[in-house]
Amino acid sequence: MLGKSEADASNALQAVGLSPQVVRQYSSSTPAGIVTAQLPNRSSLAIAAEKGGVKPWMWAAGVAALIVLALIVFFMTRPSAETVKVPGVVGMTQTEAVAAVEAAGLVAEVTAVEGTAAAGSVETQDPARDTEVAKGSSVKLGVVKPAADIAVPDVRGLTQADATKILAGAALKVTSTQADSDSVDEGLVIEQAPLAGRTVPAGSSVAIVISSGSGNTNVSVPDVGGMTRASAEKALSDAGLKVLVAENPSATVAKDVVISQLPVAGDSVAPGTSVGIQVSSGPPADPNLVNTPNVVGMPLSDAQKAMSDAGLKSLPVPSTGSGKPANQVLAQTPAGDSQTAKDSEVVLFYAVP
Repeated sequence: MLGKSEADASNALQAVGLSPQVVRQYSSSTPAGIVTAQLPNRSSLAIAAEKGGVKPWMWAAGVAALIVLALIVFFMTRPSAETVKVPGVVGMTQTEAVAAVEAAGLVAEVTAVEGTAAAGSVETQDPARDTEVAKGSSVKLGVVKPAADIAVPDVRGLTQADATKILAGAALKVTSTQADSDSVDEGLVIEQAPLAGRTVPAGSSVAIVISSGSGNTNVSVPDVGGMTRASAEKALSDAGLKVLVAENPSATVAKDVVISQLPVAGDSVAPGTSVGIQVSSGPPADPNLVNTPNVVGMPLSDAQKAMSDAGLKSLPVPSTGSGKPANQVLAQTPAGDSQTAKDSEVVLFYAVP
């Protein structure tokens, strides 16, 4: 009767004097109303007939077996309304993953694991994503545990390459800047933050400062003694220095030639510093000479008055970085106690902050 409709199978059995018992069951492969099984089957009926016909107890046993078979097939093939798909949560934070698992009707079991993902994020899950499981089943989540704090290595005095290698080997990141240093050689680490020995979480950044060499950008004052005024001014200007000129009569130095300079040749000064030069204006018109006062160490105002009282003029030249009190005269030219023609200019080199 397999494959026949219910009506055709019932009619065929009744035609031979049998009373069919119908049991309905779910089938995912056979259309509704089509016979999928029968008990007793054709072969058992034939054997029974040879042995004297079908007995009543055979019919009862066959019907019972048919019912049991139908129940087994039904429960094995019926779709379950209690299964759900496991969500994919790898890469999520623990909080996000647990929420997603619970929203799917499942139970999250969290275990701390070592991993390469960020601390607190899901590294593994079991069952895998989209696996069909019974509602209420457990999903095991492997969450990366935080790394232990790390003591920051001391990298001061090392090259940038060595410092970076050591910090990276300690699971730390590196940021770097440069700064001038008169005490640390170029290319070496001047300082670091956090300081050596401090404990920080793995993956933290350590800032290092690399020496770019000496920050001293001073220039050396060129020697312009004996040059013409024009040549001296050009030499000083080319060196990044300013020029203040004082003209004084001289019986020994030709006109327009530099007699002296202040600061003197070879001094180290900041760019833009003013250099006073004394230039000969030729033989003195007035043969009367006066003694030049020695005003080094005096306040500028007192020094200027002393020059004026001696019948001389003064040309103040500011100087930075001397460390001396402001407006104190540091040097003069012509030198103190030298003989100078009246009305000559004396260059006074004085301190400024």
